Amino acid sequence: MQSDAASSVSANGAGDEMREMFTKLLVAQIRHQDPLNPTDPAQFVAQLTQLSQAESMQQMSQRVLAQTKVLSGMQGYALGSHVGRDVSVETTRVERVIGQPIRGAVDLPAQTEGAEVVLRSSDGRTIRKPLPASSGRTEFALDDAWFAENGLGTGSFDIHVQAGSTTLPVRMSGRVERVHLGDAGTRVDVSGVGTNLDAAMIKELSGSAPSGAA
Repeated sequence: MQSDAASSVSANGAGDEMREMFTKLLVAQIRHQDPLNPTDPAQFVAQLTQLSQAESMQQMSQRVLAQTKVLSGMQGYALGSHVGRDVSVETTRVERVIGQPIRGAVDLPAQTEGAEVVLRSSDGRTIRKPLPASSGRTEFALDDAWFAENGLGTGSFDIHVQAGSTTLPVRMSGRVERVHLGDAGTRVDVSGVGTNLDAAMIKELSGSAPSGAA
């Protein structure tokens, strides 16, 4: 509430300054006009109209900003009820933790063949996992055995699906661990995906708590 009040005071102050500056300029223009060739009064009216329109736009911008903050807060509180539940996040990075398989899905075009999950490690290694010929939503999992077989450890990996010359985004499954509210918008921590993620990256919410959740 204090933040909204401060924003309102700031907006009013900016509006007062703009009106004062405009008035000074208008008075100076009237004083220095050629008395033998005075400015058409319609021009002054047009300038006043422009000032009114500018003030209206500024006020509208402030209202939209305030409403955006309210909606962001509501989104954060709504996501708070999903802490401990599974979500699907569209991302290009994943976090690998031992004992937690990386699970994801990709929407493949019709009759796609030769699609591969592509992982790139922080040291530049690229590992590929072939996907079965399919179309539509196709799920995949990368478990501890797969990582060990390919000599990969823990940490962050870039990830995407390659289908011929087409790079496809992936949706990774994870559990919401924490929700952050702030001026930067709603951010979330999702296990197996990352921390401080933009909440807009969440594409699906689980309807129930995952097995084993408290």
